[in-house]
Amino acid sequence: MQYGEPHSPDIINRQCSFIGQVNSVLCFFGKLSSGVKICLFRSYCTSSYGCELWNLSCAQLADLCTKWRKSVRGVLNLPLQTPCYLLPLLCQCLPVYDEICGRTMNFVRSCLYHQSSVVKSVAWYSVLHGRYSSPIGRNVLLCLQRYKCTFNDFLSLGFSVYDFMCFYMFTCLYLIVCYYCI
Repeated sequence: MQYGEPHSPDIINRQCSFIGQVNSVLCFFGKLSSGVKICLFRSYCTSSYGCELWNLSCAQLADLCTKWRKSVRGVLNLPLQTPCYLLPLLCQCLPVYDEICGRTMNFVRSCLYHQSSVVKSVAWYSVLHGRYSSPIGRNVLLCLQRYKCTFNDFLSLGFSVYDFMCFYMFTCLYLIVCYYCI
């Protein structure tokens, strides 16, 4: 992520809401088992309505990701030194940044194939011609680069963004585990 981007009040509001929701789960259900608390965390604390339009290189989004990792450690009563790459496996969900990337990519693809010719033409122009000067194009390019995916892979109708992200994440995790075990 690139820092120094303009701030987003929507992301800041989401951060505050997220912290309040996590604190409520911990306050009211803190004595329950970790499995129950993580289910409650996933159900009540991970909604990000409208995140498809966020700037994925915004510094506030990096702050939200940090707060998510700290919250997962708190919900599961893990030590602060628990490696970040283990957290998605322990809570059985994608990291918040990858979840937002997936939602963004699904949104853009639905716009590219939308029934309205206006929506479709604006989306295609943003992705093909606007690229880094367009928020949509910039987000698509950032996601394609992050997941080492081609634009043709993204456009193919059989392509599942979430399956690809999970495959990429678990491949990275496998390489990390192999590195530390050898």
